[in-house]
Amino acid sequence: MALSKIDLCSKALLKIGAFPISSFDGDTPEQIISDHLYYVVKHQLLSEYNWSFATIQRELNMINAKPLFNFKYVFTLPEDVISVITADNLCGGKIDYKIVKDELHTNSDNVLLKYVYDCPEEYFSSDFITLIIEKLAGEFAIPLTENTAKANYFLNNANLLLLKAKSKDGLQKKPSSIKNFVLSDVR
Repeated sequence: MALSKIDLCSKALLKIGAFPISSFDGDTPEQIISDHLYYVVKHQLLSEYNWSFATIQRELNMINAKPLFNFKYVFTLPEDVISVITADNLCGGKIDYKIVKDELHTNSDNVLLKYVYDCPEEYFSSDFITLIIEKLAGEFAIPLTENTAKANYFLNNANLLLLKAKSKDGLQKKPSSIKNFVLSDVR
């Protein structure tokens, strides 16, 4: 079952003994805190790992801008980039590049970017849902309950859940092969 950002915040609020919310628009402390912290926590957790549910590939658009760092070309990054995993040319070859703000500078005249994106909540894995609820509970605890012990409890649990979620997510990925490595080539 997919949960909305409101559902995720409400579950975190209930864990710390606060009232659930029905929207971010409002003037209750729960609504204000949820509105201010949800996206920060979501982006921080998405940037922690190359989550399989949040990884996509896209060909970048070249733009007419002055390249930096002695590169020849400039490409604009998609607006939904959280973190870059790889940048290759369209033939699959690795490229040298540098990212500055929302631009990718390179010597390749085409770029295929693999990255973690700001995916909708409906794509979250069940482990990530559990993780984000726990992390939100920890972040909500101090401003709403002023209880640092409660905050630390949920934040420590979130750290353990992060390790478990990363481990389980990693099992879903194909292991990368070793190519042209001196020690394996000897065999």
